[in-house]
This record gives sequence, C-alpha cells and structure tokens, in this order.
Amino acid sequence: MKQNSLLPRSGDNIKKYINNKKVEKYSQGNKNTVWLYVIDALIVLVFISTLCYIYLVNDNQILKYIGYGIIVIFGAFVIVRILTILLAGQNESAITKLVLISEDGRGIKSWNIKGKVSLLVGRNTKNNEVDIDLSNVEYSELISRQHAVLNYAEGAWYIEDIGSSYGTGLKKVNEERFKLDIERLYELSLGDIIYIANTKIMVK
Repeated sequence: MKQNSLLPRSGDNIKKYINNKKVEKYSQGNKNTVWLYVIDALIVLVFISTLCYIYLVNDNQILKYIGYGIIVIFGAFVIVRILTILLAGQNESAITKLVLISEDGRGIKSWNIKGKVSLLVGRNTKNNEVDIDLSNVEYSELISRQHAVLNYAEGAWYIEDIGSSYGTGLKKVNEERFKLDIERLYELSLGDIIYIANTKIMVK
C-alpha cells in the first residue's frame, strides 16, 4: 500500500491549501511529462541528423551499415515510448467516478471525478463548501464538515482522513475493512469502498 507525507492542518482554509498543494504536485508531474516530450523531440532530431550525415554526406560503406543498426534501435525506442504513453493514459482514466451506496447495495448518487485533482469530502454549510457533499445522507451528523480528501497524483487517486470526528474506513477488494490513520494517504483502486462514518462510497 502506498503512503505519502503528512499534510498540515489549515482550519477553514484547508480546502484551498489542499487544492493548491495537489495542483502544484500535479502541475509538477505535467512539467516532467513535457520535459520527456522535449527529450523525445531532441532524440528524433539527433536521429534524423545522424541519418542525413550517414546516407547523404558520408561515403563510408561500413558507417552506412552501422546506420541500419541505429534505425533498428530507434524503432525499438519509438515502440517503447508509444506503449508507455498508451499505458499511462489507461491508468489515468481507470477511476472516473464515486458512487454513494445504500444499505441494500444500490447506487443512489454519483460524482464524476475524471479530470479532477483534489476533492474535499464532508458537509456543505454556509461557511464550508465541499466537493462531495454528504449533508443529506442518513447519519449525516456523524460526518465532519471537512471529513476526508481525495487527491490525484502521478496517475493514481489517494484518500486521506483530515481529522474527522468519527473516522474514515476503507475496504479494499477482497480485503477486510480498516480504519485510516489521520493525515496519511492511501491509494484507491477500482471497486474499493470508502466509509465516511457510516456512509458507503464505491470507487468506480
């Protein structure tokens, strides 16, 4: 199970703080991806320049044979990069929504989280707005205004209890339900069930 560093508390501004930190981390990941594409472009330019020299300028036959090997190596590189990009895209789109589950297992409400970075779970009040509002569920009085947060980073979703009164639980697929330690990240997978006090939310 993956864990990450602790996040400090920030009172009424906790949502803003969490969003800023996670957007910053997500943006850093995007910057790293951009740099990978820049490196890819430089490799392509070097490859084209090398082939131009070998086959248009150079007269050495041995060097031309070496050029064939370079072409094979470059082809393998292109295949690996394409597969890496495709697999990364699949991982990022795996989890797309959260579904509120009734006592008899029916889905009664859902939230689309595709493209999101950070989601605060709790209860909406006049001075507290959350992304996943559980104000109207049964036993809502057991749910803190700012109960838990879901964060997206490096192609995965994580959940964290941010000091709720009655705790947050998680049931991984084919595992027993357990209680989350406060302010520690836990990675989510398809089919997991999140327990916000007595309220069940399925990851889909």
